[in-house]
Amino acid sequence: MRRSSGLAGALSGTTPLVTLLLARAFGAGRLTLARVLGLALGLAGVVLLAAPWHDGSRAVSLAGVLAALGAAACYAGSYVYARRLLTNRGTEPLVLAAAQLTVGALMLGAALPWIGRQPIMLSSAVILSVVALGVLSTGIAYVLNYRLIQDEGPTAASMTNYLAPVVAVVLGVAFVDERLSWNLVVGTAVVLLGVWIAEHNPEERGAAASDTLVRSEDSKAEVRERIR
Repeated sequence: MRRSSGLAGALSGTTPLVTLLLARAFGAGRLTLARVLGLALGLAGVVLLAAPWHDGSRAVSLAGVLAALGAAACYAGSYVYARRLLTNRGTEPLVLAAAQLTVGALMLGAALPWIGRQPIMLSSAVILSVVALGVLSTGIAYVLNYRLIQDEGPTAASMTNYLAPVVAVVLGVAFVDERLSWNLVVGTAVVLLGVWIAEHNPEERGAAASDTLVRSEDSKAEVRERIR
């Protein structure tokens, strides 16, 4: 089951669109024309950045495509789940991130005897890479992710998936001497335009903030009632 990295990147760009639909279905977000248009433009930009047409006539695996779409749907579901059942209970994002990573570490520790039989070479580069991935790209990133879901909603938080390839392009050109082709420039511009259109909606942002405040007050009232 194989698929090209370009196609995989384009398919992963469907995460915000699926998040929007799930959020609407489960009452965790609003479906507005500006947001739909912005997400569609963002997806188009991701397709331009991934450039799946560079693979030529390579056969596409249906199983691989379905797996990529399934992964995007799972990510989308996690945003809606976090909004509906986690971030609206008044729990701090730092606590939520710490709990998630602790459970993940325990699960990996339980599976380690079966999946960790390869010899480990702990060089300084390996240790620094693991620390950077664990602290910056995972720990701090999840705290910010939960905060974004709490403040802006699941759809807005999921749009960070559109910005990841943009950052990758900038870093690749700046530090790895990658060639800056037309599709990278146009794709980056389209992604940024899509994000701006989707989020430049004061009415939607005000409604989301109001919902967050109401849920927070409800959670505090529930806690006070339990104490009594």
